[in-house]
Amino acid sequence: MVRCHKVSFLGLLGGLLFILMIFFKFQFPIFKMITILLIIFIGYSKKKVFVAKKNANLIISFVFVNLVFTFNAFINNNPAPIVRIGVDVIWPIIYLFLLSLIGRSFWRYFNTAIKYSLFILILLGIVSTIYFNLFGPIDEGTFICSSSVRPDFPILALSGPCVATFMIMYFYYFAHIIISKSVFSLFDKSIIILGIVFIFLTSRRALYINFFLFFIILGVINSKVRYKSRMVSKKIRKLFGYLVAFIVFVILLLAYNEILDTKMLQSFLENIYVADNTDPRFEQQKALLDGWYDSFFIGNGPGVNAAVVRSDTTVGAYELSYYAMLFSKGIIGFLFFWIMVFWLCKETLKTYRKDVFYQDSIPVITTLILFLIANSSNPYLDSFDFEWILFLPLVFINNYEKEKCRYINKSI
Repeated sequence: MVRCHKVSFLGLLGGLLFILMIFFKFQFPIFKMITILLIIFIGYSKKKVFVAKKNANLIISFVFVNLVFTFNAFINNNPAPIVRIGVDVIWPIIYLFLLSLIGRSFWRYFNTAIKYSLFILILLGIVSTIYFNLFGPIDEGTFICSSSVRPDFPILALSGPCVATFMIMYFYYFAHIIISKSVFSLFDKSIIILGIVFIFLTSRRALYINFFLFFIILGVINSKVRYKSRMVSKKIRKLFGYLVAFIVFVILLLAYNEILDTKMLQSFLENIYVADNTDPRFEQQKALLDGWYDSFFIGNGPGVNAAVVRSDTTVGAYELSYYAMLFSKGIIGFLFFWIMVFWLCKETLKTYRKDVFYQDSIPVITTLILFLIANSSNPYLDSFDFEWILFLPLVFINNYEKEKCRYINKSI
């Protein structure tokens, strides 16, 4: 009885942390940290926790390499050498211990939490749209789906945290139901359709592109793991066809009823396709590349600006994340990061090949790849609230290695 209460309390803390990280991005950092430390302390003091050697080695390597770059920043006398110490060193260590507490039953609760949280988030987005049209923009930070007017887009632009949170949950849950369900429920269909509406409202080029890339990436990953490959691939192609037809039908219907006029449609398409060379990111790109060429192998270290300054408050912060990575960490740090991502994807999908219980590894890796694509033009991974998606695959690896060790011990 006592143990049951303890597990329930840990579950309650985990649920609280999930809500904070999903609906309150960049807010209550101290409260989040206290919650995480409580979970780790109670979890490790009350039960034997398994940490896979593979995971530990990965995080140790990641932290060590980033400490080298931080040391390089001190050598170069950068103005803010420890500006990335949280994202590059502290948070990965915390995530290693936190994710090692998660057992096999986690995904059942996680999928349910994602399902209803996604529905709530979509409703918040629609509410913010209605509010916007009635009362005007919602200030950034006051609402998870704060709204603003974006130039050349006459409808609405939703805040970055809102869009990134939606992207993680929507693509994960969409992939999850494709992989795990033969028939979609009415609730599932509602989430898919309302999610398309939400994507339209975001005015985010990366999200538009990712919506179509989602079917390609999911199809490729599914074909590689082999299990039920043909059946799922056929379902993916059919869904893609239906959704494209639905989108075209809605656009034509709106245009016919003059709800969507020619000027609005033109602005919408320009927002997706037209690259304006007056965009400050073009100047950032050139400055970051020039700075990288000056220190090709190991970079300039974190905590220093290129010739073009993007942020007056955070030194070395740029929207072009991977150019910024080259600038601060050089080709060595850039290649290390992508080798780590490749290893995470490979090892995670390997767990599904060996045990179909880990089928949710496919939605997780699909979402991770799409998130990394979006991260190229928005530095989402520079935040504790989003870095968890990078290390979430460790849960599959940890549980698989744990089961393998248990089986070996029983057979001895």
